Amino acid sequence: MAAKFNKGDVMLDNADDAVGGRSGKKCDPCGHQKRPSLADQFCKTCSEFLCSDYCESHTIYKAGDHDIGLASEAESVKKVVDMKGLDRCLEHKKLFVFFCEDHDDLCCEICALAYHRKCDNLQEVAKLVQEGNSDMLTLNKEFERAKEQAIKKMTDTTNKEEIRQESRQLEANLAKGSLDMTRSFFVVVNKDGSATEKFIMKQVLKKRLQESRRVIEGLLQDDHAVYMNLVWNETVKCLLSLKENICHLVVRYDEQYVDELLSINKYAGTDKQPFPCTPVRLEVTTTMRIADEEPFITGLDFLPDGMIVAVNNNRKCFVMSDTLQKLDVNYTFKALPRDVTCYSDNNIAITISSGDVRAICLLKVCNGNTITLMKTLTISTYCFSICPLNDRTFVVSTWNDPRPARMIDMDGKVSDFNNVQFPEKTYMINESRGTYIPSINTVVLTARYANTVYLYNTVTGMETELKDRRIREPRDACVGPDGSIFVCSQKSNSIVQISPSGDILTSLNVDMRGPYTVAVSRDGSRMIVSNSLSGSMKLKLFNLIK
Repeated sequence: MAAKFNKGDVMLDNADDAVGGRSGKKCDPCGHQKRPSLADQFCKTCSEFLCSDYCESHTIYKAGDHDIGLASEAESVKKVVDMKGLDRCLEHKKLFVFFCEDHDDLCCEICALAYHRKCDNLQEVAKLVQEGNSDMLTLNKEFERAKEQAIKKMTDTTNKEEIRQESRQLEANLAKGSLDMTRSFFVVVNKDGSATEKFIMKQVLKKRLQESRRVIEGLLQDDHAVYMNLVWNETVKCLLSLKENICHLVVRYDEQYVDELLSINKYAGTDKQPFPCTPVRLEVTTTMRIADEEPFITGLDFLPDGMIVAVNNNRKCFVMSDTLQKLDVNYTFKALPRDVTCYSDNNIAITISSGDVRAICLLKVCNGNTITLMKTLTISTYCFSICPLNDRTFVVSTWNDPRPARMIDMDGKVSDFNNVQFPEKTYMINESRGTYIPSINTVVLTARYANTVYLYNTVTGMETELKDRRIREPRDACVGPDGSIFVCSQKSNSIVQISPSGDILTSLNVDMRGPYTVAVSRDGSRMIVSNSLSGSMKLKLFNLIK
């Protein structure tokens, strides 16, 4: 990093003081040790003056290529650039010395050791600065465009709802303020900063741009909201004022389904009625063998276009085609991902839990060729399985928590199913997973070592306990569009299909040892299953046939 020259430091400020009867610029390393000596060389890369004693060690102990010339030909001492803490890690308060290309993140020495040891592309900043900062101009232009968008939102008065407009203007104003502050600092660093400072500033610019784009995209999406008012005419108001019932509703069921629907409604305690479930059979379409040295898959789900998103125990999220061909796109996490779900369009949510890390990452898969982190929710519990409850909330299974299933919203707020009395049991890692049936407000949990599947109605609090010889060490579970529950039965090498009312419909042989995770496509036509047993790991894609 560039040497800091302070006005109060005579040794550094008076660059042409005489030393031993000779005048000239001082050696920076010697100056730090209070040993005055004249500099013979100047490193343009590090903005440091060097004496002959330090010149050789400078190139040895500071990584990267160094552009070294005569001190007499160097520019005057560089101005001090106060990085205002941007060149230091917020967590450890240490200087950034590494850059992780996998995570697009600057790292101090502690971060590199704690979070990035297994990353494939962890580079020293000193080496990367040799590649130059030619794209700083491009980033500056992008900043100006983002600022213009923020200003446009501040001055947009087409919306007549004053409260909503004030909120939108406040968000846009904050975005503009952040851009203005970063832009002014960028000008200073770009003019007087060292190569290292410019590199760090470039990464800061990228992060600020991403944050501003998210705010602006949110404001743009707000423009599509439609506000409607319903005005009752006088006749309807008159009818509503009557105290006696003015009509009653008669419902007639098709006799073919009346018994099943009545049993489901009695079980669920709700008027919501899923489609009647029928047993399915499987037709294998694609099998992919996974080598022993490769990581195993911990979570799977289908994207709306039929592609498959997966996470593995090598801390990666990746995408596969509908023929299980791995696409050249992935995202690497700092800790172990446990499960993944697609909750809207190509938006995915991934549970992260390992050591002290407890989080849900919200990402977006764009055209199958990029995976972008949109938001990280830091939460208070260890999560494993995840699935949508609605557009704003997820249902998660937990471990090392006395509440085995919880709700987490898009802001990271954790809440509980107050109507459900879960058993007094705290599951450990890999002992329980779960899913949710929206049509009947039911949480499904597996208890691996109890060989049991539990169904909890979140409205009535009713519990259904399902034990059967076909359910042996149940692991992952998912729900099909008709409300069917599909459970990985690890010891019976099968997938068990269960109706929403808790009846076993069929047991499906998947011809693999120890199925671990399962997912069903949105239209209910396909199923994907993987296992985790070393020596026989597979990934299989099936057609679901009714």
